[in-house]
Amino acid sequence: MLPKLNWGHRIFIGATLFMTGTLSFVFYATTVDYDLVTEKHYEEGVHYQEKIDEMNHARDLSQPVEIGQDRQKREIEIRFPKADRGDSLSGQIVFYRPDDDRLDRTIALNLGANGVQRIPAGEFRKGKWRVKMSWNDRQQNYYEEKVLYLD
Repeated sequence: MLPKLNWGHRIFIGATLFMTGTLSFVFYATTVDYDLVTEKHYEEGVHYQEKIDEMNHARDLSQPVEIGQDRQKREIEIRFPKADRGDSLSGQIVFYRPDDDRLDRTIALNLGANGVQRIPAGEFRKGKWRVKMSWNDRQQNYYEEKVLYLD
């Protein structure tokens, strides 16, 4: 049979459990690695209106830029609309991994004859990626972000 606890024992047990839980949470929170902000967040904030204009230009294209995964070929495909692509397109594609900035990759825009860029998917870890595309056609600058889930 368990001994009967008086109110002093119960307060002590409750306070001990509370302090143990709080200290455990503080220890856990200090060991978590978080990469939520880019290194150049101030510079990006200053030029954000330019980024908004570039996003509006991309939104005004005849068709949106498509990004997908060809599971059979293990490739990522980025397809630009036929009416809006030309030989003069240049830019870059940034693969941003929200949970680990060490996995981020920047790739130069290099479209094939059919307006598609193929990137081997085996070079990327499975999971959520934010694909940031910026390009220009010698007249306008464009910017578009898409989320890609690799499996």
